[in-house]
Amino acid sequence: MTGDGVPELWGARAAVAEVAIVGRHLRQVWGTPGTRLGMTRWPPDAGHRLHANWHYGWQAQLLDCAVDAGERTDDDGRKATVVKLVRGIRLRNPHGWLSDRNDELAMMGLALARARRLTAMPKAAALRLIASRLRAAWTDHAGGGLWSTRDGGVKDASTNAAFAILFARLAKELGERADLQRARSTVDWLAERLIDQETGLVAESVRIIGNEVAEVTSGIQAHAQGLLVGACVELAETTGERRWRELASRTIDAVDEHLTTAGVLRGNGGSDSGLHAGICARHLAGAALAFDGDAAKTAARIVYRSAEGAWRNRAAVPGGPLFGPQWTVPAVGRNGLAPARLAEQFGGIGRDSRWECDLSVQISGWTVMEAAARLARGGVPEREFRVMR
Repeated sequence: MTGDGVPELWGARAAVAEVAIVGRHLRQVWGTPGTRLGMTRWPPDAGHRLHANWHYGWQAQLLDCAVDAGERTDDDGRKATVVKLVRGIRLRNPHGWLSDRNDELAMMGLALARARRLTAMPKAAALRLIASRLRAAWTDHAGGGLWSTRDGGVKDASTNAAFAILFARLAKELGERADLQRARSTVDWLAERLIDQETGLVAESVRIIGNEVAEVTSGIQAHAQGLLVGACVELAETTGERRWRELASRTIDAVDEHLTTAGVLRGNGGSDSGLHAGICARHLAGAALAFDGDAAKTAARIVYRSAEGAWRNRAAVPGGPLFGPQWTVPAVGRNGLAPARLAEQFGGIGRDSRWECDLSVQISGWTVMEAAARLARGGVPEREFRVMR
């Protein structure tokens, strides 16, 4: 039952999204038993079936969703899926557990740590490797923060906020005070260098030449806002310092004012950007459960209304719902099961629906369903945020 005293609507919707995405996208890696990986498009062509198209960051978010499902039900079958995904990622990734992009690496660390707690997998060595690479990416150039890639030159918000979440959690689990200080220093650096004082939103990145900021990339990405909120939640819970709640509250209000339409998080197309709204929703749900007051209510309202928008505007296709990249606009769907490239050629998909083919867009839809289900399990009532139907 939810806090509304009605059946677990959001848990059921999350389960439907899970069945659709697992059924359409998850396949063995090169026929290897005990592995699974998400095909990056649906319907797939031969390359997608063979996992020739590799998106490390998408698989990290898929793993996070699988962990969400495992936590929602405490089901051995779902835990087995998590284990198979971990094995599949390790087998397919050409760099073992590592990635050239540090934002992806930090978010894989977050997903892997959660998977380890859920299934008791012996993945401490993988987490140590990821943590070591991320520690090495932190430098004093332009006052601190992590490089976005091994090549340097740019420091971005999503990398640094995800790093702060991971290292605050590692500090909590392992008692490593140096990691907690790294997390605090990183969020302080973000607040100083990248937060727009007028809007309260964190900018995308800074380009650094020598030791100075040469340019601030002012593009606004929803997942960076969510990750910053998530970092503040972790630091508030670990340190008890009020300033983290204040920064989280300001960021939540900024997301509500600038990044929603009728209270629904706006999407940003497909490919990597297809993940952004879902990541934001995940961390807003965490804030709604961790905090109280107006900020918590705003975060919960955004999550519930975003989930409702994604569900209302889903398309009905074989295997279950197909989510669109914009949760305020009906998903287009497709005609039949032709490969995406053929459907596009013959007009079988239509307006922007090529993005619906992307696993990233579907993961985002699943993520917001799990975020709403998590709020319902946590006793946050939907009724005061419900849009009139």
